[in-house]
Amino acid sequence: FPGIKQRIAYNQAKAGKRKFAKDSLPIILDPDALIKQVAGPLKLHFRQPGKKILPALLLVSGLRVSDVYFGAVVEPVPGEPDKALITSRLKPGLRVKGEEKKAVVPLLCPFTEFKRHLDFFRAEFKNVDSSEKATGSRGKSNKQWCSEAIGNLCSNFTRPHHMRAIYAKIAYSKFGKDEHEATFVQRVLMHDTDKAAQAYSHVMIVQE
Repeated sequence: FPGIKQRIAYNQAKAGKRKFAKDSLPIILDPDALIKQVAGPLKLHFRQPGKKILPALLLVSGLRVSDVYFGAVVEPVPGEPDKALITSRLKPGLRVKGEEKKAVVPLLCPFTEFKRHLDFFRAEFKNVDSSEKATGSRGKSNKQWCSEAIGNLCSNFTRPHHMRAIYAKIAYSKFGKDEHEATFVQRVLMHDTDKAAQAYSHVMIVQE
């Protein structure tokens, strides 16, 4: 029907603006302390509880929740021990599509630690093989786990998806200063445009 697609697009854009409004995005109090607290369990060689590992995997990679559970193929980058080659077939709305997106992503931990615990995590939750399961039936647990992991080191943290914004801000501060922030975020989060990526730049690091 005439106008329906335009109305849907308008409502989605409006919801996106609310989701990433500057006054509702996370404020990082101490990025190094945050990484140490949330990603610390990745340094352990043995399987850890999923409640500790999901937040860590999200923080150090910037992946979507569904990508961590099942969606992304993760490979090493020769000669780059702190990077991963990520292949994802997820698009906004977390629906799988045929076109793959690839990016070399800087991690906030060594690749070996990330891959070890990603494999452990997926083995534990191998029945989670769709976005509906990853973000629907497991949504409440995901939110609780991430909130507990973040603790008081980041204000305005309300949803697991905020981990992507936090990752993008910290990763840019460490690895991306030679390029425009929106361009860097577009690349590492595998967005189609830098306009979509600009919303993630509103995260603030207090000590900056």
